[in-house]
Amino acid sequence: MLRIEEALQLYIHRSPAVRAEKERVEMASSRLNQAGLLPNPQLNFSQEGFPVGRPDSSYLNDQEFLIWATQELELGGKRHHRKRVASFDVQATEADLQNFIRLGKAAVKEAFVGAYRAQQKLGLAQEHLDSYYEIRDIHRKRVEAGDAAGLSQLRIDMEEVRYITAVNEAGTNLASAWAELAALITWEGLSMPTLQPTIGAAPLERSMEELQALALESRPDFRRETIRAAQGTALVDLQESRTIPNLTFGGGYKRDFGTNSFYFALHLPLPLFNRNQGNIGEALARVRRNQNLLSWKRLQIGAEVERAYKAYQLQEANVKRLEQTVIKRAANVAEVTLQSYLEGEASLLEYLDALRVKLDASLGFYELLFSLGSTRIELEKSVGAALK
Repeated sequence: MLRIEEALQLYIHRSPAVRAEKERVEMASSRLNQAGLLPNPQLNFSQEGFPVGRPDSSYLNDQEFLIWATQELELGGKRHHRKRVASFDVQATEADLQNFIRLGKAAVKEAFVGAYRAQQKLGLAQEHLDSYYEIRDIHRKRVEAGDAAGLSQLRIDMEEVRYITAVNEAGTNLASAWAELAALITWEGLSMPTLQPTIGAAPLERSMEELQALALESRPDFRRETIRAAQGTALVDLQESRTIPNLTFGGGYKRDFGTNSFYFALHLPLPLFNRNQGNIGEALARVRRNQNLLSWKRLQIGAEVERAYKAYQLQEANVKRLEQTVIKRAANVAEVTLQSYLEGEASLLEYLDALRVKLDASLGFYELLFSLGSTRIELEKSVGAALK
């Protein structure tokens, strides 16, 4: 037996797609580590002034040697701001991962419910086929005993195609639905297990407004947009810090035509023309864009929850209404007609019609149950949390 909770765990731990998304988090973490590193010092060597064509010249005394090292110092808090930007990137990538898993889990639930529905429909079709065979055998005995006409036996034999077709169709649908689910959860077994869902058992106890508020707290894609908005402000700070030039200092040994000395140097660019105006303007525009995207995402989530909530309410009402009326009545009609037929009060055709109505009503009801499960999954996906 495979429960839906186990299928979700298989998806999270086995799916190559999930593992690929996790690598994106590792990539962002590596960029954060890189953002905090200091610039490397630089070692330099040069020589010049060696006289050419003088046999009495000395290599050490008649030229100039320079050996020096330099180190760049980042001023204006560039390293700190760079790490902040990279840290937000890690958080946003983690939110992307959680959102990928949210959508993937919804796909697994949908495939699971679809396979379970196909499995139940196959069992239902087989049950009706068995009922058909049972009544066919009873009627054959009546024909052999001379209590029924042979023409009616031909009529009941023709009905076999309907029930076998329903079984074959249900079996094909089950194989297709299971193949989709097995691919999502990377199923390693050779055969399909019995499926046991646990979705939608409890009624909804929250209003649409409460679910919309819960979605803003739970949805990782909304959290990602919030992080991106904060990252935009950090990026502005980083670009503004780059208006302050870096200081490079250094020193070393100098031998100038036999004279030894040491020297020290500073290097500081003058920000006269390039003050990073373009990058700062781009960062400010990015902040405004991220704020607009955040507002749009809030509206989008609210609309998704409202649409899914109303669809679920409608499907739930239809299921309750049909379960209490159509399904029970169709089953009662088939049962009463069968008893009447066995007692000689109803004809074979009447019972076959009642059995056909029961089959069609049962299959239609299972389709409605599947739609209810699908809308429940869609509602949970829009909220970003399980509704219990």
